[in-house]
Amino acid sequence: MDEACLRSCLTQDCELVVLASTTSTNDELARRLRERGGKSAPDPLLPPLVVVSAEQKAGRGRLGRTWVSPQGGIYLSVGLPVPGSSADKSLISTLSPLTALAVRAVLAGFSGDKPLIKWPNDVHSSDGKLSGILVELKGSWAVVGVGINVNRPVEGAFEGSSYLSDTTTEPLSLEEVAAAVVNNLLAYYRSWQSADYSFAPFVSLYQEHMALLGEWISVWDNAGEEVASGVVQGVDSSARLLLVGPAGTAAIFAGEITLRGE
Repeated sequence: MDEACLRSCLTQDCELVVLASTTSTNDELARRLRERGGKSAPDPLLPPLVVVSAEQKAGRGRLGRTWVSPQGGIYLSVGLPVPGSSADKSLISTLSPLTALAVRAVLAGFSGDKPLIKWPNDVHSSDGKLSGILVELKGSWAVVGVGINVNRPVEGAFEGSSYLSDTTTEPLSLEEVAAAVVNNLLAYYRSWQSADYSFAPFVSLYQEHMALLGEWISVWDNAGEEVASGVVQGVDSSARLLLVGPAGTAAIFAGEITLRGE
């Protein structure tokens, strides 16, 4: 990762940390936030903190899943001040899909495909998963982690995943893609702030780029139990998944989704 190139592509003000390798960019960013003052109220005069690494040794995704993070991908985390406390799950349910919107828009600009968002926050091409997002609340901070499959490796490509380079003739610049993601994420974050941290202004845009609309799906909890099933209608102003099933409309706060028959 060329730090000078990355910095030259940034248009949003931020404090940038570029690493050759780390365990997890979320963990590294959380450690640096503690050095900024731990869980105290964020200083509004300080720019957002961004950590970018060329690889992760212990990357993770939602539900504690391992996120394999070799060279050729982008792994970054952004520290964003948020209201409320670490117990406020509604912030995660809003900020995760907001981040997916920001990331999807960037990836669409680098891909010949039309990426879509699989609720709540995975970005997929027509061939598989392009990007995963993990948001963790640390007191008055949200640690927003983003992993993106950029250049397909000669060996060791992830099964069921796609890469931005699949639709290009040349390898993509990791620095340009990473900077574009940071720029757009910070722009979306400031719009979210201006909307008093409401997802309502983003519902239409999210549904425009939402995968599985009109499909019958099932939603599962962490224990593998089905909590709801029905036809995907979209999301509400809290970014909850709306399903229409035999019992009427259900608004789902969190879960894993599968298509009928999977």
